[in-house]
Amino acid sequence: MSMRHLIYNVLSATAGIQQVYSERIIDAGQLGDTEGQPPEFPYLAVKYGERLPGPNRTSFVVEVEFWSYDDPYDYSRTEKGLDAIFDALDNRAGGSATVDGVTTHLIEAHWLTTSRDFTDDALRASAKYATYRLVGNRQ
Repeated sequence: MSMRHLIYNVLSATAGIQQVYSERIIDAGQLGDTEGQPPEFPYLAVKYGERLPGPNRTSFVVEVEFWSYDDPYDYSRTEKGLDAIFDALDNRAGGSATVDGVTTHLIEAHWLTTSRDFTDDALRASAKYATYRLVGNRQ
């Protein structure tokens, strides 16, 4: 669980990401303050994939998608935000977070792909995501 805290701390401490999303960096399972209502545009939804074993018994690998949502048909802030995430995370090593006495360290982060442009008709939003592979270690 503390990988979520670690990544949130990195994102919220990065000036370029804050310029685009401010405090609108949310876990994909917690969209919006009011049920059924998405946050104000632009916002970043962070979606964690399956956790897989790493190269040793205390390490793990997880893929994370960073979904950027903004006004329909405008990708300028989305591109700026995803570029800032790339600058903050790609080839990053180091950082830790402790939750309930368990410390998780970021061993490395690697950019894998950035999606094509999407238009979400239900949300009336433009959307695009970038996927990263994170390797962590728990102590």
